[in-house]
Amino acid sequence: MKGLPKIHKAKSPIRLIINRQNAPAYKLAILLSKLLQLHIPLPNVFNVRNLIQLMEDLKDIPINKNTRLASFDIAKMYSNAPTDELTSIIKFISSQQNIYDN
Repeated sequence: MKGLPKIHKAKSPIRLIINRQNAPAYKLAILLSKLLQLHIPLPNVFNVRNLIQLMEDLKDIPINKNTRLASFDIAKMYSNAPTDELTSIIKFISSQQNIYDN
């Protein structure tokens, strides 16, 4: 575990960073994520992968004195997903994509 100070906030609170790569379910979660992305592609039209992509996306937008850029902080990023509901959602999306046959 390590701490990362939030220097942009008052009193610089520390955000804890925990490396979970050695956790038992980490590799399983990575595999499941890749399979879901492969078979159930979701549009990420409002997401950016990195700073370079953001710069490429922004360079063609006309900017004037009234232009504003908003950036939102993520709250509750790692919430618990109810597995019973998640299973039915995955089955529904899979059937819509014609990849689920049960």
